[in-house]
Amino acid sequence: MVESAVSGNPFIEKDQLIIRLDQIARNDDLQEKLRRTEWDLIIVDEAHKMSAHFWGQDLKETQRYKLGKTLRDISRHFLLMTATPHNGKEEDFQLFMALLDADRFEGRFREGVHKVDISDLMRRMAKEELMYFDGRPLFPERKAYTVDYPLSPMEADLYQDNPILGE
Repeated sequence: MVESAVSGNPFIEKDQLIIRLDQIARNDDLQEKLRRTEWDLIIVDEAHKMSAHFWGQDLKETQRYKLGKTLRDISRHFLLMTATPHNGKEEDFQLFMALLDADRFEGRFREGVHKVDISDLMRRMAKEELMYFDGRPLFPERKAYTVDYPLSPMEADLYQDNPILGE
C-alpha cells in the first residue's frame, strides 16, 4: 500500500486502515508518514504490548510504547483494548495510563503520593456481562465441576511421594 500510494503516504490517502503495530513501530519512515496525519479515532488491540518501565532512574520505552505516544498525539479519540492492562507493577501501569492522559500520569509513580482515579479512563468488561441486544447472555454460563476418579496404584504413589501434587 505504501508503494502504490500516489502521494507516497497511504495514511493521508485512506480514511480507514488496519495496521500491524510492529510493522510501524520498527519502521522510522512509516512513523514519519504517520506523524504527518490526523485521525478522529485510533483503536489499538492488545495494547498492553505498548509498555514502558523504569530501570533504575532511567525510563525505558519499547518501540511499541513510543508508537503509542505518536498515535495518541495524532488522534482525537484513542481507544486501548487489552485483557491484561496491569502486570502487577503499579509503576508500569501508570506509564501505560500515560498513553491515555500524559498530564495526569506525568512523572514517576511514587507509592503513597500518586493516587489517581482511573474510572473515567477504563471500562472493565467481563465476558459474563456481555449480552445480545435482546438481553440474552452472549456466552453460555461456565460451570466447573470436580470429577473424582480412582487413581492407579502407580498414580497414588506419585501423589504420596510428591508433596506439591498431593496438596
